[in-house]
Amino acid sequence: MRAALDQSGGSTLVNENGATDSVSFSLSQQPQANVTITLTPATQVLVNNTTLPTTLSFTPANWSTPQSVTVAAVNDATFEGDHGSNIGLGIQSSDGTFGGLKSKPVAVTIIDNDY
Repeated sequence: MRAALDQSGGSTLVNENGATDSVSFSLSQQPQANVTITLTPATQVLVNNTTLPTTLSFTPANWSTPQSVTVAAVNDATFEGDHGSNIGLGIQSSDGTFGGLKSKPVAVTIIDNDY
């Protein structure tokens, strides 16, 4: 089992000029216990306007209701060209189906504004 991931337009694309994107999460099946997904942005990415981890909580009642986060780029003054970063995902639960699952990070493409 896994968390379902919906990247708007099939990918996550942000711009250092301020254009943001969103990513939605839900679970693929009803859990027997609460499930917490921790999103940890890597370098140059913001999730809900912070570089700190953001948590999403799913319960047996709201497991199929998508929860969205806003993804943005850090606007730096360094010319890097268009480049990538990611958002790490950690899944925790006392439900044996979801607890300890590994998930690949969410890939983020950043359009540079320093030319």
